[in-house]
Amino acid sequence: MHDATATPSQQPQAVAEVDLPEVIGPHERIKRKGTIHAPLKSALPKSWFEAPLRPGVRKLVCGTLQWGTEATAPPNYLGDYRFTVLEMQRADGHLVFAQIWSEPDSGLCMEVGPGERSDPALQHIADSMRMALLGRGFAIGGNGHNFRKELALQAATDIDSVTNELCALLTEVLGFDGTQAVRFKFVQDSWLSAAHVVRLMTPSLMRSVLRSWDLNPREAPDQPASLHCCEGDLHFRVQLMAEKSPGARQFWEVHFLTEQPVPRDAAQPLIGQVNGSAYLMKACEAQPQHPDPSKTLIRFAVGQDLSGGVTLEHLRSRIREWLHNVRRLCAFASGEKATSPTEADVRRPDGATLQ
Repeated sequence: MHDATATPSQQPQAVAEVDLPEVIGPHERIKRKGTIHAPLKSALPKSWFEAPLRPGVRKLVCGTLQWGTEATAPPNYLGDYRFTVLEMQRADGHLVFAQIWSEPDSGLCMEVGPGERSDPALQHIADSMRMALLGRGFAIGGNGHNFRKELALQAATDIDSVTNELCALLTEVLGFDGTQAVRFKFVQDSWLSAAHVVRLMTPSLMRSVLRSWDLNPREAPDQPASLHCCEGDLHFRVQLMAEKSPGARQFWEVHFLTEQPVPRDAAQPLIGQVNGSAYLMKACEAQPQHPDPSKTLIRFAVGQDLSGGVTLEHLRSRIREWLHNVRRLCAFASGEKATSPTEADVRRPDGATLQ
């Protein structure tokens, strides 16, 4: 029972300072752990313990969502990610948590756990939170099978709203009443290795890099690992493939595809030229076909295996070269060029053939 006669100023302020660096540089690996709220001896009214808790939570939210200053704009952080976990131990000994995850120039992913679990005790906790979380827009998802929801970029930059929701999750869903210790973990890390190469690609990272390259990515609602893009009037699709594990949303391969019309009588010679040589891309007839019977839709595709490590700059060069060669091949097939593109025009920079 809490002391109903005490005022907030008379209650012990069991809130610790959150120690985060003032500035976190691009690709810098940072980890911070601590206790944001030490346990009190008795439960308090929500308004008494939530108010002193809020500044620390807000500082963690700011650190997670605010990517650099104007001088260090988000493109410098491409490949990086940040997350904050707030966790506490229940009276029965089980841990519950709320987490936010952010990447530059991208939305926010919020998770609460435990979610779906094989352990009966943990599943009971998840079931007890289910209706409250579903009402807040959460659903089971992700590799951890926790409750999660994603916020668009505009909502993800609303520091006060995210802070309010985290505090509400702690007090109204996870059962925080002031008597538990609330611990935090803050991390900035990178998908890039020390050599600044990426070996796995996530949809959010792919979207961010494509946007920074002015390729205007748009999500495909029916294909979560696919993005529609354009360079001028050339529209194409980026498809992530070979998922690391079911639900992980981390992929070993990136594929670029576009379908372009060419004169029907030039289609087969063009396909033969592309597929019969050590070209950067492969080609085939697309389905369904072009409504104009005098034209044939050709699909041009190329893939990049990331597992051996690829720099983002190499990936950028690869996609620019592919787009350039698609334009050259289509222009030649349409009679707009006097000479055929040579094999050297469409080979990989390292001279290797497409696998």
